[in-house]
Amino acid sequence: MAIAITQQPTEWNLAYLPNIYGFSTSTGLAQIQVEVEGNIVATVKQSENPGGVSLFDVSKILQSHLAPHIHGGVEEIPRVHPSHGEVITYRVKYAEVVPGEVPVYFLGAVKYVVNGYDNWRALNWDNSPFRTGVTEVECESPGYDGLITEKRFLTNFPTEYTIRHGEYHTLSFFNWFENYTLAQFQDQPYFVDIKHYNSAGSLITQYNYSISEDSGLGPRLNCNDLGPYTFTSDQTIGHVGVGTANLASAGLLHPASVRYTITLYSLNGCYYGLNGPISDCEDTGELVDNYGQVEYQATFNIEETCSPFEPIRLSFLNQYGVKDYFTFDRRNTYSVMTGRTNYQQVLGTWSDAVFSIPTDGRGTRTYSSAITETMTLSTNWMTDQVSEWLQELYTSPYILMYKDGQWEPCVITTQQYEEKTNARNRMFQHTINIEYSNNKTVQRG
Repeated sequence: MAIAITQQPTEWNLAYLPNIYGFSTSTGLAQIQVEVEGNIVATVKQSENPGGVSLFDVSKILQSHLAPHIHGGVEEIPRVHPSHGEVITYRVKYAEVVPGEVPVYFLGAVKYVVNGYDNWRALNWDNSPFRTGVTEVECESPGYDGLITEKRFLTNFPTEYTIRHGEYHTLSFFNWFENYTLAQFQDQPYFVDIKHYNSAGSLITQYNYSISEDSGLGPRLNCNDLGPYTFTSDQTIGHVGVGTANLASAGLLHPASVRYTITLYSLNGCYYGLNGPISDCEDTGELVDNYGQVEYQATFNIEETCSPFEPIRLSFLNQYGVKDYFTFDRRNTYSVMTGRTNYQQVLGTWSDAVFSIPTDGRGTRTYSSAITETMTLSTNWMTDQVSEWLQELYTSPYILMYKDGQWEPCVITTQQYEEKTNARNRMFQHTINIEYSNNKTVQRG
């Protein structure tokens, strides 16, 4: 018997790309078992094609085990939070099929797949902008300080963020980078830093905390836990609360702030090696001393844009299977559509000893009502770059609307996204129609 892998997906890939395995065999027939999170979920057999290879696309199998983050209220997290269904770990077991014999399986490499999509031309996801490499640099002290290239949060939003007071926002990031030569505790995001600035651009205050079980995202137990760590799939992608409402709930928002930055740092192993454990995981100055390299960074400008309409905040699943946010602050119209089922009731007291016609008698009655709530939302004027990014909202399969103090599940009913640019449209806006996922309940008539 002889079987060999001729093709396989990259270690990290998106679920909505082809995830292709190829095998050459001596019998012309290969069989695989797909193992997701340690459990066999599918067994597939395939004959070789004219090119002499048995090809398998496991993407549909993987997609069925992924889901948007709908549990745990990720939008309102005060600090950091693990994933639930945005990424899974899997591997393929493969065997050559010999008639009359039990297949002997070989173990493929462990892979990771994210609940996202890319251009139809892509076969493997180029994730280097989101999780790049580390250069190991020795220093005289025990430990090492890695030179880490700054990475992007898992979003395509093109500019600095504009946000109001009381708005929720999260950003998602890779919490783990494996197979680097650098010590484990230095090549992961280790600290969250928040700097607040006033209208003159001066630094008002600085808050920070370590990424650990204490703040909501493991496997690091506290600021002095250097591992080694065992990551679950839910811990490979993390979410950090960065909206004004998130920061306020965590006590990390300064009342005079008009601008703030969110930065995720690694640990400076050189400094830590010289000075030993951090004595106080809540001491801002001591945590700052242990900062390593910038890994992720975003800037938020607090603007209370004047509008006669109630701003409506949407949370939606973006290209990478995590949450993005947008506020519609122009003319937003709420509508209620009612569909009624009526019947004709015969007038009169036919069951009484004496027949009469009551003065409040009515012929037509409502047996049931189906009430659908909808919103038509409008944006402010925007740039070409933000307009292009907003297409991800129009195509998103999962959105939530923040209204009256709670998140409401909705579906988009707008059928068409129209590309708009300043060159073509001058000043332009976008309008979107959404419908509440759950109908309002009323009694019978």
